[in-house]
Amino acid sequence: GLAALSAVLAVALAFCIAFIAQKTRLRGRGAIEAVAMLPVAIPATVLGLGLLWAYVTVPLQIYGTVIILVIAYVTRYLPVTLRTVSGGMIQLGDELEEASRMSGAGMAFTLRRVVLPLLGPVLFAAGLVMFMAALRELSMSLLLSGLGNPVVSVAIYNFYSVGETGPLSALAIVVVE
Repeated sequence: GLAALSAVLAVALAFCIAFIAQKTRLRGRGAIEAVAMLPVAIPATVLGLGLLWAYVTVPLQIYGTVIILVIAYVTRYLPVTLRTVSGGMIQLGDELEEASRMSGAGMAFTLRRVVLPLLGPVLFAAGLVMFMAALRELSMSLLLSGLGNPVVSVAIYNFYSVGETGPLSALAIVVVE
């Protein structure tokens, strides 16, 4: 559930960023994409500590909840998702959108009826990659998950650390399947 939610949010955010960067002429569009790519340069443990420090000091009280884990996964794996979606977006010719607009369609209709159906397989692939990456994330999950919401990777680690090989093997098989 958590990895799937993170994947959906990351794909939606990557689609918006890729669309702005590739299909518009806005000033600063390259800067938006560059900022979205910054987490590539930050190790997961450092990113997890940064998020821990950032969200412990604000009065939102999201530390140890699912929300901070979703934020962490989306932040960590957005660059991978963005590269996948941007690659698909580059392959779409501007002629398709121009033809739709010349036929009287608005931007929302063009996105919904032209761009999204053509990018469907790319968005699915990006979501699948993001889902698998979030499912196996350990270092940020160890730092940010609370007692009430252990994620699969943390549960596997906990079983391993106490020597519970039966539940460890069963859970690992479920993840591999």
